[in-house]
Amino acid sequence: MLPPSEDCWLWQFNNLCTEQLVGMNGNQMILLAWWELVAVAGLIILTFLFLPIYDKNQSTTTTELLEMRYRDGRIRILISAIFMFALVFLSMPSALYTGA
Repeated sequence: MLPPSEDCWLWQFNNLCTEQLVGMNGNQMILLAWWELVAVAGLIILTFLFLPIYDKNQSTTTTELLEMRYRDGRIRILISAIFMFALVFLSMPSALYTGA
């Protein structure tokens, strides 16, 4: 664990992960800065586009929203399985490989 310092709070407010830092090291650090700036624009768009939909349906997760939209509990299980498959077989291997 890192000792607390004045700059530690900066690491909590980014959306970079290990595979991005390893894959874009060297002279391509400007691309990482661009990634962060585009993420802010994307979050603003998502806030104004999807937050009213979630608020109107009083749901907090994507699977809950789809279950209410299609009135079927099986869609929630299906989407959860797809999300878990993508996490386990697409995201985790690259994070484990670059972190090792």
